[in-house]
Amino acid sequence: MPREITRRPIITGPDGSKIRATTAGGAQAKVERTFRQWAAQRVQYLQVGARLDKLKVDMKAYVDASGLTDDKGHKTIPFPEPIVVGGITYTGLRNEARKTTRLDEERAEEILRSLGVYDDCTTTITILDQDKIYALFQEDKIPEKVLEEIFVTTINYAFKPDKLD
Repeated sequence: MPREITRRPIITGPDGSKIRATTAGGAQAKVERTFRQWAAQRVQYLQVGARLDKLKVDMKAYVDASGLTDDKGHKTIPFPEPIVVGGITYTGLRNEARKTTRLDEERAEEILRSLGVYDDCTTTITILDQDKIYALFQEDKIPEKVLEEIFVTTINYAFKPDKLD
């Protein structure tokens, strides 16, 4: 007697992936297997990341202590011979000097006031104060319907495996 072939249901996950159930709990079993793989890979990823961070700290300290400083302030250590890893050719190590300029607001205000140009260097910006809006709602000066219209709620989902603590 020929065996009857039945089509098993396909379940679509939130990401659009298709899972064909092999038994009543087939989809559940598949997602559990997938989770085990993910969790194991995550442990390895975290371990590798920690090791990479440690190696980088060690190399950075060495370059800081022994590197040659160029005209841009970068510290470099060239390799005697290029090192090729994964199809990428490396010729040395560098700690790049990255300069940031920021305004010292207290000092700037003091100097600009002494020059008499402070008001010429400032701009007034008007912003809505959420606390004041809620206060006016509580005083019945803003109706609830308006409050619901001007405050938009969005929902985002973060993937977080549940764990025992």
